[in-house]
Amino acid sequence: MVTAADLQTLSDATLELYSPDLKMGNFADHAFRFLTKLTAADQVNFGDLDPKAGTLDATTNARTADWAGAVEGFGRFMAKYPLFCFDPTVNGGKPFFRNDFFSARQFRDLDIYSECFRILDAMNHAAVHVASDDGHVLFFALERAGRTDFTERDRILLDLAQTHLANARRLAAARQRMRPAGEFAPGTFCRAHFTPRESEVAYWLTQGKTNIEIAILLKVRLQTVKAHLTALFNKTGTGNRLALTLHVMDLGQSLSSGTHAWHQVKVHRH
Repeated sequence: MVTAADLQTLSDATLELYSPDLKMGNFADHAFRFLTKLTAADQVNFGDLDPKAGTLDATTNARTADWAGAVEGFGRFMAKYPLFCFDPTVNGGKPFFRNDFFSARQFRDLDIYSECFRILDAMNHAAVHVASDDGHVLFFALERAGRTDFTERDRILLDLAQTHLANARRLAAARQRMRPAGEFAPGTFCRAHFTPRESEVAYWLTQGKTNIEIAILLKVRLQTVKAHLTALFNKTGTGNRLALTLHVMDLGQSLSSGTHAWHQVKVHRH
């Protein structure tokens, strides 16, 4: 099962996932690195289904010779199978495996295997749904060849990873909505009844700075930064650092555009 070392790996990988350079354009790449630190996979694929447009965009961290052809084969047959039909309610929204639905022998007899997974040399499949706020249906698929199937340890780690993937995409989307860094200043947040120091801390949160980095920039003690963060949690009604960061990013945009609005940002927690 999951060990203390696994949880430390998850913690380290999560810090890297939320790095300051995360944005919508590189979200999949960040997620690929995050997932492969948690569990072994010969390749990881990402699918972004837009139900309104009827399109499925896919990308991978390891292309085979006919990866594009395999994706086309997947698209032809995916609707037939709960395992592959991009239904976020499957397994109650939690990660699931091929072996939850089909034995290896049954899987080899499917059309989607011959037209997609055989091409990818993928026998063992794990799927992780990522919640989104824009109507898109997002899934990561981890693939393994051979007889090494996914285990209950993998399931637990992917379950823990699921929340972080959703929050990382929300963070990337919030950064994409932001004006260029120079278009609002640290003092902007004073108009939301933050103290001058709280406003500076809030600003540096939007720039992806850590507590230690904020302390150095403001030339204050680390404990002082933590005290300002506690005050910001209380003023904004947010319960964790990520929720606060998303909140002040949206707030900064509103204040700099002249609309003094406080936005509640949904951030899933364990």
